[in-house]
Amino acid sequence: MARLYRLGSSGELIEASEKPFSYETTDMEEFVKKNSKILGDLIVFGEQVISSGRDKRTDLLALSKDGDVVIIELKKDLATKDYLGQVLGYRNFWKRSLEAVKNLWNDFKEKPEGIEPDFSNFDPKILLVAPDFDPELVEIVSLESLPIEFAEISRYEHKDSTFVLVDRIEAPETRIGPVRGQIEYGWDWYASEVARSDLEIQLAKSLYDQLTKLKEKNDWKVTPKFNKWYIAFKYGYRNVFTLEFKHARKVAICCQTLNDQSNPPRSDSSKWEWDANWEFWYTEVDRSDFDLSGVESVLDESYQRALAG
Repeated sequence: MARLYRLGSSGELIEASEKPFSYETTDMEEFVKKNSKILGDLIVFGEQVISSGRDKRTDLLALSKDGDVVIIELKKDLATKDYLGQVLGYRNFWKRSLEAVKNLWNDFKEKPEGIEPDFSNFDPKILLVAPDFDPELVEIVSLESLPIEFAEISRYEHKDSTFVLVDRIEAPETRIGPVRGQIEYGWDWYASEVARSDLEIQLAKSLYDQLTKLKEKNDWKVTPKFNKWYIAFKYGYRNVFTLEFKHARKVAICCQTLNDQSNPPRSDSSKWEWDANWEFWYTEVDRSDFDLSGVESVLDESYQRALAG
């Protein structure tokens, strides 16, 4: 079991007390819904929705930044393989209920700008959230290539402060052969499906190459990943920097961990803007000769924030 300490004013270590979730609906669900950012870039648009029977309800439905619908299932105790039938049943129900998902999304009053569910490629994912997972469950999901991800969550308290530890559990790579039908995202995908001009692809490639060189120069432990709508440089499961096609003939450099609106980044070469939907600072590039070294200190700050958790 992880233990969380706070450093006191005189340097002493003060241990925070673990506060497990008491109930999945009235405690854990309310906490996760109110603080959904702890699970990543997700927007919750449905809660306790009926799933193929009055006694079967999906805890939360969310939308990812990629436009994927995500079924969030919460367990306050150890999650074992016995839950597989339940969560896969929920997924099967929602796969057959596209119109119901559309209605829930249309009724949702807090839609962010520029993000819509990708209903043309509707294939709900599952995010299982629990304080711990049986290794056999994780192994089965990996062996069977099931669309399930895991988020390990622990809550602690000390006086009036609440602390939350969240860790995405990576399933071991045990797949044999390629997964049929899986889309490979890359430059060709962005050129045909995302970018509005060749200039945007040229800008993105230039920024990608510069970010790659900067990560090697500074020994940033980030890994690039091509997603459906954007390119991420990840530390663990966290996005540190992303390249996004927000506006025509521009590419945005987004610092995902710089999420204090009252403290904008400072650099002479760029104007930084606040993304109110996802709560981070970004700057847009519209010149192919843009030099990332001018914002290197801001990128490093974003990386150091990711290291600090």
